[in-house]
Amino acid sequence: MVNKYSMFNANSDHNIMKIKEAIQIIKKSFQEGLKLPYIEDLAFIGNASDVYPWNPTQNIDLDICIIVNSLGYVVGKWLQKVSSKLKNQLANLDIKFEFRIVRGPYKQTPSKINNPFIFVHGAVFSEETYIKEGALLRYGWRKYKCIIKRDRLARLATSKPNLSELLFGKKGIEERLECISRGKVIMWERILPDLHWEKLEFGLDSYLFSEYCLAAGANTARNHARVLGEKEADFLSNDEFFQWYYNNVFSSHDLNKLIELKQRVRRKGYFGTIKKSKKYAEKYLTELRKKIVEIQI
Repeated sequence: MVNKYSMFNANSDHNIMKIKEAIQIIKKSFQEGLKLPYIEDLAFIGNASDVYPWNPTQNIDLDICIIVNSLGYVVGKWLQKVSSKLKNQLANLDIKFEFRIVRGPYKQTPSKINNPFIFVHGAVFSEETYIKEGALLRYGWRKYKCIIKRDRLARLATSKPNLSELLFGKKGIEERLECISRGKVIMWERILPDLHWEKLEFGLDSYLFSEYCLAAGANTARNHARVLGEKEADFLSNDEFFQWYYNNVFSSHDLNKLIELKQRVRRKGYFGTIKKSKKYAEKYLTELRKKIVEIQI
């Protein structure tokens, strides 16, 4: 018996339309929350936004930032209801779905990709909790437009971070290198429906460690270009940006290898990536740290 998911081809016109239909269903479902008194605003982040070009694959990640008036059970219960409804709706399109609120580059990490899967990575903040996030994240998100108050994330952003922030700040080079070098990543998840925090740990036996390495390299390169004031960091697609970064900012062969690996896992899965991703990310971040330290001396 043939598994119907195994026949899914993300490159066919029919299935591209099916994925795009699913994404619109997801966006509309979360936007419905703006009618509720406790949901203040919402922004689509990364490839869920209109900022970057997007090409469908079988393993899709969408990022959504939700601003609430206070964090608590009523918000979590609504998110739980939306998630459950979407899971059932997308099953009718032969697409699997999951929603989680994790601080960190948590993704679905199948060893091989057979089934179409959409993972929504939620970020839920009040304005008060958002401004406690790191400068690199808030400055990077300033370009995303909210639905109700378009410039909300720009207003809540910091001024442009400097090279010291890139090195030592939250989600900076030193923090990422420490995690990668020790072979253990810690993330935090808000659990539905009461939104309490739980700690998640991933080591060298988890493909989520590989995803952390891939994200660490890609995000650091974008942040490096941002702190240098390069506008390309905020509008070029991944394919365009990393080639531009190599030619104009920092010619790292290890970052190129890491990005090639990142592209491969989106098509084929994470099998065989842990050691390679650790090596490439560690070497790129170490090289970049050395370059920045030399500039600052």
